[in-house]
Amino acid sequence: MYLPGVGRHVGILGVPLGFGAGKPGSELGVSAIRLAEFRDKRIYSHIKDLGYEVTDHGDVPIDIPDLESGVLESPKHISE
Repeated sequence: MYLPGVGRHVGILGVPLGFGAGKPGSELGVSAIRLAEFRDKRIYSHIKDLGYEVTDHGDVPIDIPDLESGVLESPKHISE
């Protein structure tokens, strides 16, 4: 039997990773999606309006490569 709202959970998990991108800035996408408003509401509210419970788990911690060392692996930042 279907019960609205029962067992309907969505988790949001950001992965701010842009090491493989050709241009800097793609790692900012997770923040942009959370902050952007579509039809006067943020994504969190739209998901709730569909009947889901929403939990934002934040962002995954990302290791930042030491760009000052001048030693980068090929392909770009593979160890990270």
